[in-house]
Amino acid sequence: MAALIDRNAFICSGSLISPTWVITAAHCDIRTSMLVSIGGSSVSNGVLHRIRAVYIHPSYNTFNSADTPNDIALVQLSSPAPASSRFVHVNMNSSFPPPGAYARVSGYGQTIQKQFSGGPMLRLVDVPVVAMTKCKRDYSRADILLASRLREDVQLCAGLDAGGCDACQGDSGGPLTTFDENGNVVQVGVVSFGIGCAKAGFPGVYTRLSSFEAWMASVGAEYTRSGGGVALFSAGSVAAAGQGSSGFTIGSLTQTQSIMVVAGVGVAALAVVIAIVSMAWWGARRRGCSPSVPPAVPANTARTYSSLADGGAASRTWVGRGAAGGTTTSVLYGASAAKGGGASATPSGRTVGMSGAAQAGDSEQAVSANNGEVSNG
Repeated sequence: MAALIDRNAFICSGSLISPTWVITAAHCDIRTSMLVSIGGSSVSNGVLHRIRAVYIHPSYNTFNSADTPNDIALVQLSSPAPASSRFVHVNMNSSFPPPGAYARVSGYGQTIQKQFSGGPMLRLVDVPVVAMTKCKRDYSRADILLASRLREDVQLCAGLDAGGCDACQGDSGGPLTTFDENGNVVQVGVVSFGIGCAKAGFPGVYTRLSSFEAWMASVGAEYTRSGGGVALFSAGSVAAAGQGSSGFTIGSLTQTQSIMVVAGVGVAALAVVIAIVSMAWWGARRRGCSPSVPPAVPANTARTYSSLADGGAASRTWVGRGAAGGTTTSVLYGASAAKGGGASATPSGRTVGMSGAAQAGDSEQAVSANNGEVSNG
């Protein structure tokens, strides 16, 4: 993960796609005088890098933030990220993710609308992808003009109908991620905008990365391409926090919490699935939360998710195992099963997902409505 800093102030989130390249949102107004913090569980404990160059998509309307498409920017670092850093693969399959599939948003933003709770910490949340036709209908209730500007070719929507879990201000530029069929964490979107944070009936809007492959190549950005099928979760949301990651640097998530819980229950979140939420987040959205999942998942439990990538023939299993100080978790693929408390492996013998000690998130008060305002991350 990456965080953009301007004169010691945290501005936006982003994702590391190679040792020297970061993806973020164009509306973050990035300048070469800023710094980029790489790999920290909080903005303050990442490795700082200077910026060599900034590339804003040429079709992004810098004069009108309400003109939401093409909200994407590339940042070239002046020096490579540490050798220990991991970067996310970029998925270029335009047919993914399908509506109903779950993906994960990551970022350092707020947990309460217009208010940072503590220092900017890395937080995660699982949300279902929403069909663009429904997304347009939802947004037309608040802003017909804004709804008319939503474009399925360059944007996608994700969020719970009931609200409660979402990205928020400061998460802009962060990744929307899932796993591909090989167990790699792949980014499919970038946090762009929304109406409020975790507000019922208004999913978040993300920049669709598959539409920008030619532009990324034109500026010379280096990244690992994933164009195959994406193994997305069709139901449920894993809600256990861990330390470490399988796919990109997040530092030690010893205090990871959900990004937004309107209902008042905080839950620590699991493996990183990246997305760039396109334009605005002023509400109270929290990642990693799910109204149907308890604050801490008990040890020795398993949840199975049917795979939309293979028509449900295979399954994706989340396994919790007892460990000192909490619950250990892993995301597994295929017919894998837990073995004696150790991490289960894929048929190829490779463990995928994140492992770590789960923690219960702090409970939070319900978030008040923000009168339908559109907000930037």
